[in-house]
Amino acid sequence: MGKPGGDRLRPILSGDKISLGATRPPKPRLLANPAAFLDLEAPSDGQWFLSKRDASSYFDVLRAPREAQPWCCFPPVRAGKLASEMRIPLFSLKPFLFHGPADTDAITVNTLFYPGSTSWPMGFAWSSAAAQDCTLGLLQAADFPLRQLVAENTPAPTDQARVAAVATDDVMFFHKDRGVAEADLRSYDQALRDHGVPRAQHKDISACDRMVAIGCEIRASPPTLGPEPNRLGRLLLAIRELACLPRASPRCVWSMLGTAQWFVILARPIFSIFEHAYGFVRLEDQHTVVDVPRRVVAEFLHFAALSPLLITALDRPFSHTIIATDAAPEFGFGVSVCNAPIGLVRQLARKSEKRGDYVRLHRASPDGPDAERPRIGTPVRLGIGKRHFHSVISCRARHFEHSGSLELKAVLLAFRWLARSSKFHSRRLVMLIDAKAALCACAKGRSGSPVFRKTLLRIAAFTLSLSLLPRFLYIPSEDNPADDPSRGVTDRSSAPWW
Repeated sequence: MGKPGGDRLRPILSGDKISLGATRPPKPRLLANPAAFLDLEAPSDGQWFLSKRDASSYFDVLRAPREAQPWCCFPPVRAGKLASEMRIPLFSLKPFLFHGPADTDAITVNTLFYPGSTSWPMGFAWSSAAAQDCTLGLLQAADFPLRQLVAENTPAPTDQARVAAVATDDVMFFHKDRGVAEADLRSYDQALRDHGVPRAQHKDISACDRMVAIGCEIRASPPTLGPEPNRLGRLLLAIRELACLPRASPRCVWSMLGTAQWFVILARPIFSIFEHAYGFVRLEDQHTVVDVPRRVVAEFLHFAALSPLLITALDRPFSHTIIATDAAPEFGFGVSVCNAPIGLVRQLARKSEKRGDYVRLHRASPDGPDAERPRIGTPVRLGIGKRHFHSVISCRARHFEHSGSLELKAVLLAFRWLARSSKFHSRRLVMLIDAKAALCACAKGRSGSPVFRKTLLRIAAFTLSLSLLPRFLYIPSEDNPADDPSRGVTDRSSAPWW
């Protein structure tokens, strides 16, 4: 495949059959993507130093175990041609063979040799995990603690004075002190030299105020995260061409959709605009140019119109208000709020329902009517109870609907309530939901369910217009403080939320 920035080629093994025959590989550990950058808490004073290191020809130097090398082969060459290029006689090829005839006389000029890969080839299922672990090992050799890494599948570090992110062969550093940044870079450069990893020095970024990494542009002043301008510009030009001449192959539209989805990770509510595009890219004939439906073109035009909102601020403070929502078919909707210390809110925001985290409130008695029920996952126990929450919404539902749809509408009511006060705008906030279907739809930004789609679009509109970065967490029903107001029961003696 062609490499960007010139007339260079990258060899990629077609490793589908080998990958299917091998043991299923582990997911790459601590792998960064644009969602991981959203957990960065940048200082608003501009004292933020961005750095990057990139290995050169990384997959060519990652030596694979000898037992794995014969399985990853390239197209065959004839022994005569190979010996001629190497300028050696035929019998001298014997030491290079993994498997071959015992008698060297059996090798003729027409014998086919399959060159094996002595390194982990791109295209094999295990290569990504192996490369990621090697880079993590380099960081450890440089005395950089792995607990200071940001990744989507692990909690963000509490202390963000020095943070790093790893994406296979790229390492991105974020520091609040220039001296510490320079020291970490020297240590990592030395680790690359000690382990024989070539460095792409022309890509080095050292303690600068701007950096492009994994398709994103990160700036220190003001602290923002957004799509790489050149790549986004090419996508917008492609959308314009598609709007002018709506004919393309599903494969081409799939490529555009993939790039758009990568950018939308920076603002997940925009995911909700895509619906018909998914059906079009699944057509069986992927390479035939056909008319693109107007609804698909409209979705890409909506993405183009919302693309300025992909740029997100990384210095948004946390809101000290924790919000809980619930819905009950027998009555309606309930929203409860509680003021909490910023440290507690930050602790909750670092958790994720994807990792199985859920919230437990404090109980005066473990054997009461709301006794805990067994749950799968890791509980996060708070020092606050239901009495610390105050009911701000308790209203009856106008129509009977699916329970999941009611839960989403309770979340929508919470966002409408947030919009009434400017102190909640441009904040990171934590929202507790006791319905897994609604929770996952909100966290992902979209749902394939037509029942959810309309409400999700309205939630997305509020999230984007208020510049919010919500973190949704699961709270069991027996702990949910919004459970009573969703059934029309409100305790006026509860502590006021202000």
